Amino acid sequence: MRRLLILFFASLLILLVVVTGLVFWAINHDTFLKDQLAGIVQERTGRELTVDGPLEIRLGRQTTIEASQIALENAPWGENEAMLRVGHVQLAIDVPSLFENRAQLDSLVVQDCRIEMRSNEQGESNWDILPPADEQVASDQPGRAVSLLDLAVTRCELTIDGPRFEQEVNLGIALARLKPAPGDRLEGLIKGRVNEDELEFDGWLSPLGALTEGGKLEHQVNLTLGSVTLESSGSVADTTTWSGPDISTRFSGPEISKVLARLGLPAFSEGAFDFRAKLSNEGDLSRLDVDGGLGKLYIDAVGSFDRLKAPSRGHLRANATGPDLAALGGAFGVPNLVASSFEARLALRFDGPSLVVEQAGVSTDNDRLDLSGMISMEQEWAGSSLDIELRSDRIDPWLAPHAEMAGPVGAVSLTGNVAVDATGQLSIDARGQTLDTEVSAKGSLGTLAGGLTPDLEIGLRTEHPPVAGAAFGVQKLPDAPLNVKGALRLDENRLVTDGMDIRLGPHSARVSGAVPIGGGVEGSQADVSLDIPDLAALGQLFDIRDLPAAPLRLDGEVATEGKGLRFLVRRGEAGALRLHLDGRIADLDVPLGIDLEYDIGLPGLSVLDRWLPDLAWPDGEVTARGRLEHQQDRVNIAETIVTLAGDEARLEGDVYLEDKPRLDVLLITKLPDLARWEELAGRPLPGIPVDLTTRVAGNAEALSFHQLDFRAGVSQLKGDIAVVQGETLRISAELTSPRLDLDTWVIREEAPAEAQPKGEPRRFLLDDTEIPSLGELGVEIDLDLSVAHVNLPNTHYSDVSIALLLQDGRLEIEPFGLKGSGGGRFDGMLRFDERGDLPMLELDLNADNMPFLAGAREGQDPATLPHANLVLSLRSAGQTHRELAESLGGRMRLNVGPGQLASSNYSFLVNDFVAELLNTLNPFAKSEEFTSLDCAVIAADVASGQVTLDPIILHLERLTVISKGLIDLDSEQLDLTFKSKQRKGLGISASDLVKPFIKVGGTLASPSIELDPSGGGLAVATLGLSILADSLVGRYLSSKDPCGDALQRLEKRDSGTP
Repeated sequence: MRRLLILFFASLLILLVVVTGLVFWAINHDTFLKDQLAGIVQERTGRELTVDGPLEIRLGRQTTIEASQIALENAPWGENEAMLRVGHVQLAIDVPSLFENRAQLDSLVVQDCRIEMRSNEQGESNWDILPPADEQVASDQPGRAVSLLDLAVTRCELTIDGPRFEQEVNLGIALARLKPAPGDRLEGLIKGRVNEDELEFDGWLSPLGALTEGGKLEHQVNLTLGSVTLESSGSVADTTTWSGPDISTRFSGPEISKVLARLGLPAFSEGAFDFRAKLSNEGDLSRLDVDGGLGKLYIDAVGSFDRLKAPSRGHLRANATGPDLAALGGAFGVPNLVASSFEARLALRFDGPSLVVEQAGVSTDNDRLDLSGMISMEQEWAGSSLDIELRSDRIDPWLAPHAEMAGPVGAVSLTGNVAVDATGQLSIDARGQTLDTEVSAKGSLGTLAGGLTPDLEIGLRTEHPPVAGAAFGVQKLPDAPLNVKGALRLDENRLVTDGMDIRLGPHSARVSGAVPIGGGVEGSQADVSLDIPDLAALGQLFDIRDLPAAPLRLDGEVATEGKGLRFLVRRGEAGALRLHLDGRIADLDVPLGIDLEYDIGLPGLSVLDRWLPDLAWPDGEVTARGRLEHQQDRVNIAETIVTLAGDEARLEGDVYLEDKPRLDVLLITKLPDLARWEELAGRPLPGIPVDLTTRVAGNAEALSFHQLDFRAGVSQLKGDIAVVQGETLRISAELTSPRLDLDTWVIREEAPAEAQPKGEPRRFLLDDTEIPSLGELGVEIDLDLSVAHVNLPNTHYSDVSIALLLQDGRLEIEPFGLKGSGGGRFDGMLRFDERGDLPMLELDLNADNMPFLAGAREGQDPATLPHANLVLSLRSAGQTHRELAESLGGRMRLNVGPGQLASSNYSFLVNDFVAELLNTLNPFAKSEEFTSLDCAVIAADVASGQVTLDPIILHLERLTVISKGLIDLDSEQLDLTFKSKQRKGLGISASDLVKPFIKVGGTLASPSIELDPSGGGLAVATLGLSILADSLVGRYLSSKDPCGDALQRLEKRDSGTP
């Protein structure tokens, strides 16, 4: 055991020696000390500290720290690298004092230092280096008291500058000493300069212990800075209560403005100054006399107190006058005061724990503020009461810093009282008036200790809101007397009103509810009642036109429920308009997730005119009623019916609450009389019933109409339609119909079109403009349509089929086919493809025994119509209309059988020139209702834009017309000749009407007709010569069946038979 103890103590001794050696090494190794010190400063301030000279620590009862060449980094925006440089510093610490919760610094010597204290335009200061108070480590331990016995500073420079200084302040200290003297006396001495002025200070304070232990304290101070002096001397009998004073102070100089500028303060005064203050004993009271001249600012005060600290007896009378209230406020950190001369007054009386304000106030050129009452020094100011009265002839300068003034406010008056009752409740009772506006507030504001919780009766009355609002920059207020009165209180971070009455002219509203403050809407609730005698008149007050001239009554409520919203309109009436809503939104982040019962009635759709002007809505009352039911991921639309007079629409289905809300609803619409909507459509509509049933599914980007069933009169259309939105609109449809009665939709009587002014004559009908690109249409279509029966005027078709594809730069109509009423058949195909180097056009049409509807008129017996056979095949390619024409190739064969042609249809079906030509060829058409056609043949061959017409035969009841010719689509030149021959049985007078030779010349854009009864003039033309000399022409003219002869010849020509 003894051996173990020896080993233990030996080990402990070795450890102590090692630790002592490490400590001794660290203290005497200055690199280690510098790094540690720099790290601490960097962590606390974020700035770099460097010690380029030696750093030494000498341990002992009095420990000494000595360092040289110290620099502290400046702020990043500072001009110089360092804000602090010290040539040499020595600090002596009394180590035993550290164990007594105090720190006694026996001496501090600073030599050759330079300090820069600057601030910038952003309000940043380079000396603001410690962390904010809320970031400092909190501690329950009391702070350590620090005392400095001897301070010596030599050769130091301090520079202070910033935006508020007219010039930088340079303080040079040649010598500064603060040292103890016998008799517990502290003496101080400073010699130096401030800019160009010499600085001297000397003074003493005795005994030093009176500051902490109480008792008598004496002092003497003398400060000279250039021509400015500060002198103070005297004593206080007891520093505990600061009673028994005998102190005289004088501050004087030739110009106060220079002192203010040097201190960086606003120039609130100027001129010579001599400020004197004296505290003396007067019986058991202390007397204060102030004769304070600070240039043009003058302060005088007289008073007496039982003690300077928390006096309980005595009084104070003070007055002050000055040239600039705004500058004086700026010097004391009170912004936005008015730049005006002022006079301030104060009369106080100290009565135990109360301060009686007999008079306090300030007056400027246009304003006067007075206060009187009592301020209690009890806890929470309980029992205090102050009366306040403000009169201003011109309040605008006071308001300008706080609001953008659009107009003058002028005179303002305010009277009121602020009081704190025995329980600490703060209350106000105030009234104010400006222009023709009055405001008032009365009630409790809560406690100062517990925070403000207002519970007020407030009022606002103004005869002309636009005038009052414009003064404060609020525009477009209604011009009608406004009166607001009600209760307002703060309840657990909610602003609550138990009833706020608002009257605007004859219109009134009452609002009760609560609104949270500090963000968010949770806990909001409002109950609103409106009584509007004339909604149109109210709308005009807010520049809203076209509202109905009817009374409005509204009674409802709205409130938040968790993340959602509940709302109820118990009664809503505006003339014939009625409204009832009862609903709830479970989550405001998903506003479509709604439960709602609604019943709405409108006098008509004219109420939509404001948003959809120039639309002629059908007359009749509008109703809408139904339910919306939120079911997890969707909203169900149930029992929803919208009616307009006898028209009705029903909607049932679901709205799915996805990222892009999606519909899946059944729409059923019934219109008993479609003609009621013709004004809205802008064209006559048939008076037939219309029914529509379809299932609508999709979202705003892709919508489909499934199981579409559209019925209009006897017409019916079924199928599916899909519409996809995007950069290109895509429409696809597959539709079938058992019957389409298009005859019902034909406009029977159409007003004659207004004559259009003729522009400059065109050189070409087919010019060099580019053919619009199919891609520029911004739409793609895929349509399949089949119709069993189609009714048209005078005829009907069956087995109609159309397939249309517009996609990827191509247009295809293939197939296209139908059957005629007489059993004939019409088929065709159209292709336009722009995907290659040149757009390609292909057109094929074939008609087999089809009724020739081009010559029919309304009411004509279909059995009298001629039937036709047609073969048309064309091909072309080109970028422009002219290129398509120049490259056109193909042929056409038309054969029309006997029948009746309505002469009046010429001008309706063709342009003016062709109508003139037909009337010239057949002069009998003008006097006959029908032209009897025996047959007609037209043959055309097209190659490279050259159209050769050979022959053209019109074999009419009274005459036969034969033609052949050429149309050059490159030059658009026309060269056609017509030879006519009257048929047997015509009298001489009738034969005189027939023009035997007619030539058509000119161009497609400007054609012309030439007449030559003898044919001599026409013979000079090549084709004219050929037609006169052509034996076939003569054969056709003399043949009983010229069309049959021509068809035989064409058959041989087309088959290549000679």
